[in-house]
Amino acid sequence: LTTLNGVGQGVVSLYAGYLTDRIGYTRGLILGMLITAITNTVILLSVTTAELFLASAASGVGISFWTAASYPLMASVLGGRLSLSSGLIVSAFGIGIFTAPTLATYIHHTYGGWRYPFLFLVLIITSLAPIMVVLLRGLRTHSSRERVRLGREIYSGLIRLIPAISGLAFMQFAYLALYVAYLRLAHGFEPAAAAFAISPYGLGIVVGGVLGVYLSVRVGGNRLTAVTALLAMATMLFIFNTMPNLVSASLTSLALGVLLGGVMFQTLIVEAQRSLPPNLLASSTGFFYMVLSFASIPPGYILGSMVDYMGWQTAGNIFYILVGLATLSGFLAEHSKKHIKR
Repeated sequence: LTTLNGVGQGVVSLYAGYLTDRIGYTRGLILGMLITAITNTVILLSVTTAELFLASAASGVGISFWTAASYPLMASVLGGRLSLSSGLIVSAFGIGIFTAPTLATYIHHTYGGWRYPFLFLVLIITSLAPIMVVLLRGLRTHSSRERVRLGREIYSGLIRLIPAISGLAFMQFAYLALYVAYLRLAHGFEPAAAAFAISPYGLGIVVGGVLGVYLSVRVGGNRLTAVTALLAMATMLFIFNTMPNLVSASLTSLALGVLLGGVMFQTLIVEAQRSLPPNLLASSTGFFYMVLSFASIPPGYILGSMVDYMGWQTAGNIFYILVGLATLSGFLAEHSKKHIKR
């Protein structure tokens, strides 16, 4: 289901951003919220597996519009300050990651069925949509009325970010997909303890979103991305080469949330937004999520397959060294290009 949702986001994100630039950010946001509400309604009413799969993929379409519009809207509210607006959204996202699983589990057990969390989500979205229309009324949001081609010349400034965005996705989603399994299978953690150990990741995103705003002003985006990738790689190598306990496992989750979900995520999305003119802000955001969504699909499967053949330690070391080096390749290529020009 998560894979299908990622496919839906990956296929549509770029065009959702482009359309949002044309119709306006508020309309793009409301359109995304309505599509998300409708598809989650289909999920909670689904009877067959096919209905569940199709609705999950379609919900990625709604999320694509939602995310493409949210960043430009926040930037408009904050007077065009991209770093601050992205940092606040990333931190809010971290709060959701930190709290939503617990809330969904509580709803599931209280009402006795997996459909009820989706029902609550639909009710929240449909209630929030008209509130957002009222709150955003009168806000001057920039949208492009000119015909803009989605050609190579427009996105040439974004191509250089693909290795770093893909590296972020590989490091982050391989960890999220398999960390609980690693703690349970390799080190005998109880299910509740393993779930507790990964939960600080969301809290780390909250901290990292704010920290990313501070650091991006003082350190260049490429340099900050490279340093963050190296620190994340070192943290993952520490995880696969030490004997964890509940405290150390929780602290490494917190550190990875700060590095990957917070600082690196925030830095790269701002770099993408600054690579295109202001009237294509939603399009640049859509490009970022397109690459991130597609790149988030294979890492869990790849690392899981490597573990089957090599074991946790060897597979983890090889995977994260290769991913870390691939992530740095974009930075090194860009640095070399600038050095040659000089």
